[in-house]
Amino acid sequence: MAEFVKRGSVHLVKCSSVQIKQAAKEVRAAVRARHVVASLVAIGFALCGTVEVSASVALLANQEDNHAIIDTSWHCNMLVNITSRNKTEDFEVILMELPQEEHAESIMREAFLWGQVAGPILGGCLVWGRSGPSIVFSRAVLSACLASLLIPAAWRGPSHVALRLFQGLCTGATMPAAHMLAMTWFKSTHRSWYFSCYAAVSVGYCLMGWIGTAVVRSFGRDSLCYGLALVAICWYFAFGRFVKNSPKSYQHDTNAAVIPWGKLLRSVPVWASAVATMGNQWGDATLSLGMTKYLKLIYGFSTANDSVLTTLPHIGHFMAALTCGLLVDHVRESGMVSTTTARKLVVYTAHFIPAALLFVAGYAGCQALGAAWLGIAALLVSGTAPAGALAAIADLAPEESPACAAAACALCSTLGAAGLLAANYFVTQALHGSIAGSWRLVFGVASVVLLSTAAVFLALGKGVQQPWIPSVARPRSHDVIYEQDSLELDYEDVGVQTEPYEPYNLTEDVESLNNIHRSTSVHSRISKMSI
Repeated sequence: MAEFVKRGSVHLVKCSSVQIKQAAKEVRAAVRARHVVASLVAIGFALCGTVEVSASVALLANQEDNHAIIDTSWHCNMLVNITSRNKTEDFEVILMELPQEEHAESIMREAFLWGQVAGPILGGCLVWGRSGPSIVFSRAVLSACLASLLIPAAWRGPSHVALRLFQGLCTGATMPAAHMLAMTWFKSTHRSWYFSCYAAVSVGYCLMGWIGTAVVRSFGRDSLCYGLALVAICWYFAFGRFVKNSPKSYQHDTNAAVIPWGKLLRSVPVWASAVATMGNQWGDATLSLGMTKYLKLIYGFSTANDSVLTTLPHIGHFMAALTCGLLVDHVRESGMVSTTTARKLVVYTAHFIPAALLFVAGYAGCQALGAAWLGIAALLVSGTAPAGALAAIADLAPEESPACAAAACALCSTLGAAGLLAANYFVTQALHGSIAGSWRLVFGVASVVLLSTAAVFLALGKGVQQPWIPSVARPRSHDVIYEQDSLELDYEDVGVQTEPYEPYNLTEDVESLNNIHRSTSVHSRISKMSI
């Protein structure tokens, strides 16, 4: 008997060891799969960034940059101290009319931003249907890149503007899909670093500036379009191979979700996140457009697309985003602070510090290096933003309702793109239009927008699940059932479900449980009789 017990114990230990090793292997495989998903999503956003600046590189790559070799001290004294001068003096210099190539680039950029305003709604509509987030994300990026193949035939015509509008529409459609992937692939405490991958758009700016400019100068602008399409095709097949709508461990059917539009549009935390996103995008547009023009025209820095000042800070922007995302995940997982507090700290950092740096930059006088370092520091700190308001959107919805998070993200992204468009128009008008030379006004308005939008989020933003978001997604496995009474939904919410809503009937489940109980009783009686 003792020998039998010993053998049984050894066998049990061996089986437990095998099961532990198998479980550890599955955990490592899941972690690797999530890293692959995040990497491919980051590459997709980098491709979106290359598409965004591709027109600028193609138009301005061969333009001579004289500002790095001429003396601009007189220009600095005149424009920085414009309030102490006669406003009619040297008007032709103060007006700073755009060169022809830069004017065309401004038109293309504005068309792209208009597309990004409408893109999140389009992406949301596709994600809420049967398409799925992986298909929407990959095909949106691919479509934006493949549209570049038509640009050589439509160069600088109305069709070129239409293509830029289409490219903006496609890149804007990626945001709701990326948020839905975050809900299905990543745990709540591991999402911040994934959202930081959205900042890979800045890496796309940098790579297109370096590589794209060299390609245009060596092989012509058409080769840039063909190369971008080729890279996108390779990425598309890799994305389709490794990224699915959800991992096997995700036990919810996202197609059965209900989106309570009425309550979502009345939700204060959702609008707080949207306002904060808009403010951050306004600040980024001022940094990427207004600050570069300021350093070029006032201080004589080279701001060509392949210059160090134009490219390297964007790499720092992305690294700051990743660092902040990992730090926030660590803080949340360790329980040092609540999720809401963590999100508010990030928004405070990403808004207040750049706002102060931008305001001071407007009063830098003729301290060229000081102004440059202020701009670089503001761009680096603003990279922390994805772990703030955008991540808070995902915190509002439960894991089994990713469609609600995608819908809220569509609203935030639309408002954010509108902030980009408004800031682009304001900066362009301030520097080259009716209020030319008003640098302090440009940076002052950006500071006010950053501060006010951050204040809204600090007062009203939240990072906890909202009770109005339903958990009605039916699980793939029937071990757990997430259902909701039809009376809990407003009439307006029931009318916009992704599928016809039918209250779940528990009668069949009750009968099946009774049958199991009866069969168990019968088996127990038979066993007693046999004994």
